[in-house]
Amino acid sequence: MAEFGLKMKYSLLVPDYQEVAADMEAKYADGLVLNATRINDRRKHKIGHDGEYIAKVAGPSNRGFSPFVNPAFKARNGRNATEIKTIHGKNAEDSFSKWNDALDLAFAEVDGVKAKRFTENVVNKKGIWSAEVGKKTLRLTGDKIRGRGVGAINAHLLVGYAVAMGWLREGDLWLGGEPYNIATDGLEGSLKAGIMQLVTRAGLTILASGFDAATITLQNTNIRNFLNGLRDPAKCDEFKLTTGPTDTYCLFKLTGALFELHTQIGLTV
Repeated sequence: MAEFGLKMKYSLLVPDYQEVAADMEAKYADGLVLNATRINDRRKHKIGHDGEYIAKVAGPSNRGFSPFVNPAFKARNGRNATEIKTIHGKNAEDSFSKWNDALDLAFAEVDGVKAKRFTENVVNKKGIWSAEVGKKTLRLTGDKIRGRGVGAINAHLLVGYAVAMGWLREGDLWLGGEPYNIATDGLEGSLKAGIMQLVTRAGLTILASGFDAATITLQNTNIRNFLNGLRDPAKCDEFKLTTGPTDTYCLFKLTGALFELHTQIGLTV
């Protein structure tokens, strides 16, 4: 008779806010300020005239905008969907001068200081950057100073990196087994990098949706499909969207006020 063997089980908490280390804010601002001139030079090298702007900015923008216009839509002024998309595209193509002049102004030398306006803007808004990162991305990624987050911990555990057990934080729970490598031989790096990115993106999408049930299901489905594509069937069972005692899963759950990533790995033999 087949029997389920538990390999590892844990839950990882997504915090309400992740404090941003002081040096991260400084590093973010310093990187932009020190490279201000180079940033503008690279921008001009890539998009130096209206032709390049149309090809690399306006064109892709209009193509991305077009699918959002319902073919049956008609504006109050009588324009139909085709006319709206045409006008949007033309306006985008004609906006190079305005776009270029605004950037030249931001990066201009003022009082002997190169890119003075850009630099001041970065310094004045680095606190806003810090606050936004702390309530969004860092909640999933963490950092090496304050501690790694859900994305990194989960990714390393799934390839059997034992040191990752020491990364567990307050609110995380180790529920059985040991760090266990589920990857097909030779694909450990791909699995680790891919699931780290996917879990981070999925978590942020769920947070942005206000924990919409359909969004949670869709993101969990993406995680399941990815892991099933890279797992070794001889190492662990197929990933599911259910959390029964003999199921293998890796998925986000909202339990009361707690937003967590739950993982259970098992092999039925």
